[in-house]
Amino acid sequence: MKKGVKKLLFSGSFFIFLSLALLFLQGESSIPKNVLFSIIKHVLLVIGFIKIFEASTLQFYNRSLIKEIFTNKKNLLTFVSISVVGAIILELVIHWAGKLWIYPGWNLPFYFLIFIPGFAFYWLFIAESYLGIKALIDHLKKGKKFVTKSFKWEKQFFNILGVVGIIILALSLFFFVTHFSGQSQTFFDVEDLSLKTVNYVLPFYIILPFFLGSWLLLEFVQFKKNKPSFLKDTFHGYFTPLITIIFGSILAGIVMEAHNIFYNLWIYINWPLEHLSIFGLPIIMIIVWPLQYIAFLSLWRAFSSQQSEEVWKGDLIK
Repeated sequence: MKKGVKKLLFSGSFFIFLSLALLFLQGESSIPKNVLFSIIKHVLLVIGFIKIFEASTLQFYNRSLIKEIFTNKKNLLTFVSISVVGAIILELVIHWAGKLWIYPGWNLPFYFLIFIPGFAFYWLFIAESYLGIKALIDHLKKGKKFVTKSFKWEKQFFNILGVVGIIILALSLFFFVTHFSGQSQTFFDVEDLSLKTVNYVLPFYIILPFFLGSWLLLEFVQFKKNKPSFLKDTFHGYFTPLITIIFGSILAGIVMEAHNIFYNLWIYINWPLEHLSIFGLPIIMIIVWPLQYIAFLSLWRAFSSQQSEEVWKGDLIK
């Protein structure tokens, strides 16, 4: 094992054990204390898994994402800025407009207080889980599949993809405006943070195309910047990102959702086919969980450089 890997594995296991131990120690208290204590337990659990994923990345890629992010202020600002942009889109579209989840017991000042550090931490977990699993898969497959020449049709394809992405985004906005203007409910208010209200709910059939259009546009941006992307790597036969997203989503979903079942920091509502669920989790939510991986990783790769270069990297085209 490389230097530092054992320490990461040991400390990660300790944080996971501590979080699970504290899970059984929460007694009766007021809602603010319950929320805060539950968040602390959840953070400890996620830190534990971040350390374990970091150990995998260090062992097989000889890289540390955390060290790269904190190398200088520019790297840190880049990651936090991208995380905030991703968080604003996610929360504005899915939470406040789509009302697909609520945060019981939270109040608005507390929500804004932890918004930036909370989502930066969440996206760090997504990135670490992806890179850690991808590093292991690359190792087990005995190396990556590198490509040094683009297909002749790629330039035209990704240009069309960018146009299609913009069209889908425009149609999503059009259908939203049309749908909202055809009813009289309030768009949202403060109560939507923690309660299921009778305010406007953006239909799921508008939310899904919005994220599809955003992803296609990001695919175009990555291609124009001469960077590999999820689709580009897949076209060239480098399937590790696809496999990683599948397994990463399952593992990350278990970490984030299974622990939350016990204390409900967030609760899912207003999902299609909501009566179909597993342990209280809507089946549609479980199916679309991997989309946030593709969306954030594409956003991160499109607008950052060295710290995200291992995200796809199925080719070395210059």
